[in-house]
Amino acid sequence: MKLIRSITVLIMGGMLVFLTGCASLAGDDPREMLSQTVSSVIGEDDFAFHGTAGLRISEAQLNRDFAFSGYVAGHNEIYIEPRSEAPEHRQMNGVKPLSGKLYYAKVNKQWTTENGSEKQLNPLYTWNPLIQLEHLNRVAGKADVERGSAANGQTVLHAVVREEELLELVKKQIRHEHETVIAAARERASSTGNESLQAQLAEYVRQAEEELDEILGSLQITSDYELFLTTRSRKLREMNVQARLEYELDGKRKAETVVKTYEFVGQNGR
Repeated sequence: MKLIRSITVLIMGGMLVFLTGCASLAGDDPREMLSQTVSSVIGEDDFAFHGTAGLRISEAQLNRDFAFSGYVAGHNEIYIEPRSEAPEHRQMNGVKPLSGKLYYAKVNKQWTTENGSEKQLNPLYTWNPLIQLEHLNRVAGKADVERGSAANGQTVLHAVVREEELLELVKKQIRHEHETVIAAARERASSTGNESLQAQLAEYVRQAEEELDEILGSLQITSDYELFLTTRSRKLREMNVQARLEYELDGKRKAETVVKTYEFVGQNGR
């Protein structure tokens, strides 16, 4: 009886080890880890973050990266503001990225913003990390996801997405901005009564629309997400996002890359 009982214990112990091992392997699937990590951040009520945003044109840095910080309050509200910088840095190349504080609120499961623009709700342009993560969550099924390791007990998830959904949003955004600028220019030219100026504007508009058609007709967007998370808890510590836009202009291939980095702190377990 003792021998049978010992054999039974060994068999049960072996099964437990086997099942535990299978669960561990299943849980280590990169897509599952990505889903769990994103869901964990989206489900947090209160946490803080800080990061940077910049633009590269043909792999060259256009201007210095802008730094910002923010926090999530009560799950559905986000505040973001530029971090302390010298005024001359904020105005570099005539660019002032953010005046005062941005406020985002989620209403009926949709993000809204005040004192900003609809562009700041677009995953390509927004500084809101939850909009970035919600977008990644939606397109993760089409992404190539790989897992790596980093120092200090961290895991790295690398997801590459060919942005078909985002591409259409960006095309509409660019077209809308183009039409807004042209309409304003036509109104100003018309108010002068200067027929020569109006003729020059008409030629400019023709050329601009040809260029826009070439850009939008060839535009492609690929996003590269790099997430650093604590391996045991799967809490997100850092996220790097690079969205690469490639297009043709005057028959030549061009590229722009929107770069954002985030570090998460506060009640998110970090």
